[in-house]
Amino acid sequence: MIINRNMAGINILDKMNAHAKISAKSMEKISSGVRINHAADDAAGTAISEKMRSQIRGLEQAQKNIQEGINFIQTAEGSLAKIADPNLQRLRELAVQAANGTLSSNDRMVIQHEVNQIISDIDDVANNTKYNGIDILNVPKNEVIENVPSNEQIITVNPGERAAAGYIEVPEGANTGTLEVAAFFGTISDGVWPDLNIESPSGEWFGYGTANMSSSSNQESTSNNSSSKATYSGWGSSDEKMVFENPISGKWIIEIRNDGGSKSSTFKVQSNYLINQDNAPDVIEEPAADILIQYGANSGEVFNINRSDVRTAALGISDLKVDPWEEAAKSILKLDEAIQKVSSERGKFGAYQNALEHIHNNVEVSGENLTAAESRIRDTDMAKEIMILTKANILNQASQAMMAQANKQPQSILELLK
Repeated sequence: MIINRNMAGINILDKMNAHAKISAKSMEKISSGVRINHAADDAAGTAISEKMRSQIRGLEQAQKNIQEGINFIQTAEGSLAKIADPNLQRLRELAVQAANGTLSSNDRMVIQHEVNQIISDIDDVANNTKYNGIDILNVPKNEVIENVPSNEQIITVNPGERAAAGYIEVPEGANTGTLEVAAFFGTISDGVWPDLNIESPSGEWFGYGTANMSSSSNQESTSNNSSSKATYSGWGSSDEKMVFENPISGKWIIEIRNDGGSKSSTFKVQSNYLINQDNAPDVIEEPAADILIQYGANSGEVFNINRSDVRTAALGISDLKVDPWEEAAKSILKLDEAIQKVSSERGKFGAYQNALEHIHNNVEVSGENLTAAESRIRDTDMAKEIMILTKANILNQASQAMMAQANKQPQSILELLK
């Protein structure tokens, strides 16, 4: 019998340590209520749980954002309601009253005083309706300039500057005809006359002072790589024109040079091709700048709220007149249109509110479902952990009893010494 190493005791000690670790982990989970206290407890579950937590917190904040958006909309709708009634309704009532032929001009002037005051009140409401300092009802529509190709473009060039008048796209297979560009100059005194210059798709420049043209008018170039022949006519105070026979395909850039001019001048450029210009004078109206509501936990999940302009100028009633009778009759029509515009804006904001309320409900349900899913991954099953802890404690107590028995075995050696 060996007494230096009590193998039974060592084996029992290993079991006791294992049971103690299980007990410690179970007590940690029970006391915290969380199954994953360390990444080592469940590496994959930790990654999934953290991703879900970011989504849950994002959804919780999104619900607050949506409610802020609803408050914003309610502020706008409340002010619109005040503009509609009593202000616009009273204005129409006054216009109808003034349109009565039994009234004198003095009577209508008295009515005009009240009309002017109500118009001022409407502008005050529109200008002072704000949410967190953000204007809501006095935001004009944006004017956007589109690029609209045309055979004619207008360009203004400042003295001492050069400006691109546009570009022409010569399509593939079109290089069997001619490309014609003409510039009609304004008058510039006390300076060098402006010049028409064109850059071909191959990077060659044509026009006064370029490698392909000399300093005099009526030049031809047949040695260039951009066309079979380039003709340049006009120079000095005259208009200028360039003709390219069999032009190569690609982008031809038109430039007006006012290098030596003493004042700004406006030029008209014409071509047998469409001229593209980034600042073509075609103006369209777009809705006023949006207020973006982040309604979800992820990028791009935004709801647009278009602000309005219901100032009297936008409603077309800033110069409302009720005298003479004809003006009062016209004012009734103007006010009908204004009331319709305000009613339309109220309907727009009402639709926004309904939409956000539906979104809020969906976000709330999504957050609840995601929270339940994350709970199944991360939270402790208390009944299960208590069962594990009880089992580990019982086994640990049994191991302690067996350790006592194992420690008694070497004492039997003493019997042999008697």
